[in-house]
Formats: sequence, structure tokens, C-alpha cells
Amino acid sequence: MNKQFVIALIASGALIGLGGCSEGDSATINIDAPTIDNSGSGNNGTDTPTEPPASDACPSGTTEVSTGVCSLSGRIVSDMTLVAGNEYQLDGRVIVGNGNCELSDSNTCTNGDAVLNVTLTIEAGVEVKGLPSSDPLNAAVLDVNRGSKLVAVGTAAAPIIFSSASDDNYDGSGEW
Repeated sequence: MNKQFVIALIASGALIGLGGCSEGDSATINIDAPTIDNSGSGNNGTDTPTEPPASDACPSGTTEVSTGVCSLSGRIVSDMTLVAGNEYQLDGRVIVGNGNCELSDSNTCTNGDAVLNVTLTIEAGVEVKGLPSSDPLNAAVLDVNRGSKLVAVGTAAAPIIFSSASDDNYDGSGEW
């Protein structure tokens, strides 16, 4: 997957997320180009990364379903990294931050909560699969809210893949 496609995918997701803004809200979207280290440390100066060690546990904030398979659900309220070596299953709507609230000012929700600035980092080579749901209101969705951000930089050798949990080689309906 090329870098332009990944940036376009992230920008599209951010624009979809802005659909939830209230009248009068304003938002700024900054997409920073990733810094690529071709100095030779870790990847011999090529686009081929060194293979990360297999993870033997799921990161904090996820639930281990089986060895190397982690479930992600609910709201992410602190910085989190989805590490390579695990598969991640989105179980329903996964909300990053709390910035979908009505704002009293640019940093505070009307209920008095501060807008969280949460970063979800997805390492190169991670696969995220959306679990099926018969309820469209509980469909597998990754929702990055106002104030929070998604940092996901894959490579040609280790792409980040979002798909459904079906075993149809990414050909069936409902694939991302």
C-alpha cells in the first residue's frame, strides 16, 4: 500500500468523523507526513522493516481472545499502540477520545469534561478485523474523535490492513 493511499484513507476517515460536528463547530485537520528513517538502523536503509518480535500478550486496554488475537471495544481514553505480531478484532464501535461531545469552548464539553487528546498508534504490519454484527448500530467502526488522532504508517512490506473478520480473502461483502 503506498503512502499516498494511506494518507488519503486517514484523511477520508477524519472527514467522515467531522460529520458529527455540531452547528457552529470548527475543526482543523493536520496530516503530518511521516518521518522515515533510512539511516540504516533497524532496516538496513531499505523499505523492508526488520520483523518485530511476536507479542505474547495483548496491549493494555485490549482483551486477549486467543494467542496473538486481541479484542478492542468501547472507548479508548488514553494513548494506545496496536503492536505488530497481534491481530486486532474490533468488537462494535471503538471510540478514540471523547471529542464527539457538545462543546462549551474548544477544550471543554458542556458536561464539564475536558476534550481528551488521545493518540491511537497502529504499527506497520498490523491487521485489524471488524467483527460482524446483526445490529447496524453496533457495527465494527473505528471512530477517531475531535482532539484525538490516529497514527498509522504501513509499508509495502508490512501494510496495515483493515478488513472484516470473514475468511473470504477480502472478496466478500462488508470488506473495508
